Amino acid sequence: MSKSLPQITVITVTYNLIKNGRKEFFKQCVESVHNQTYPNIEHLIIDGASTDGTVEMLQEYADKGWIKYISEPDSGIYDAMNKGILKATGEYVAFLNSDDFYYDKQAIHYLVTAAQKEQADACYASTKVLSETDDSFLYDWIGKNALYPPFGEIPNHQTFLIKTSVMKELGLYNLNYKMSADSNFIYNMVKHNKKLVYVDEFIIGFRLGGISDINQQQVLQDQENSFFEFWGNELKITPEEVHQLAHNNFYELPFLETLKLGSKLQKPEWIEEYFSRIFDIQLHKKLVEYRLREKTYHYKLLTFIPLLKIKSKNNKYWFKLFNFLPVLKVDAKSCKLFNILPLISIKGKETRKIYYLFGFLPFLKIKKVEAKNDM
Repeated sequence: MSKSLPQITVITVTYNLIKNGRKEFFKQCVESVHNQTYPNIEHLIIDGASTDGTVEMLQEYADKGWIKYISEPDSGIYDAMNKGILKATGEYVAFLNSDDFYYDKQAIHYLVTAAQKEQADACYASTKVLSETDDSFLYDWIGKNALYPPFGEIPNHQTFLIKTSVMKELGLYNLNYKMSADSNFIYNMVKHNKKLVYVDEFIIGFRLGGISDINQQQVLQDQENSFFEFWGNELKITPEEVHQLAHNNFYELPFLETLKLGSKLQKPEWIEEYFSRIFDIQLHKKLVEYRLREKTYHYKLLTFIPLLKIKSKNNKYWFKLFNFLPVLKVDAKSCKLFNILPLISIKGKETRKIYYLFGFLPFLKIKKVEAKNDM
């Protein structure tokens, strides 16, 4: 890579890592930045005046040339991040919590490439969510189509790469939002029509148990307040309507109120998503109701001679000739002739199933093989 590539400043906030038992996770964090294939990275650590030996540990990494750091009191994680932004020398900034790490060695490369190609103000990607105590994989946090402020949804903040000039232009992180100033800033970018581009890669290993994870209710409330701050007057929307959107319970409103709320959103992508969710939810409810409801079908010759009766309930089916002779019974585990003779039966668990003909002759074996996790 050329030296002309823009410098990236990765900002990590720390405080008493050793005392809190997070030393090994921080080591993983620092190493993941140091091992990036992208060559022009400044890793800036903003420490909140730790007193447990954390500063000495930081000095060791600084002596290696891996990081730069300052250690002084602050008023919280977002105050520390703001300090990092003001000290950053990079054209772009990224934020990596001390418990987390870059899941892919090319993470920064992916983001910078997309930012340059698309002339974006910010790029974001997807995340592997891990256990609070180790690297056990829990689920994927997909960044694609997750940027919907009306519903309190954003991609993982740590996947973002943002122009440093945009951070300063929009006033850094708003310290009035103690638990989710990151969400507030992303809303701020959307409000000011900054160009945000999704990168289809998993780049962050995100560990549960952080400040936002522990304070989910306050985070959601902050996101509601942020949406109202930026769009309340413009959309003529009430705090109660914002709450309905954020909690996805707007589909329970009367029909005319549902239409009225959806029409307030104005942005075409928001309106489309709003009514898509209503359709998906209502369709799901109807399918559930349909599956639980008992159904009976009658087939008749010459409109009056009973030929076949099919009765279903809870995914079980009974077939009767002439309305009384049972010829077939089908459920999730077997298919029986005359409700007695097993034509096909299935035995086993979800990961391993064997199909038997006439209840004893095995003719098919299916084994589910889990994809290996390379973490």
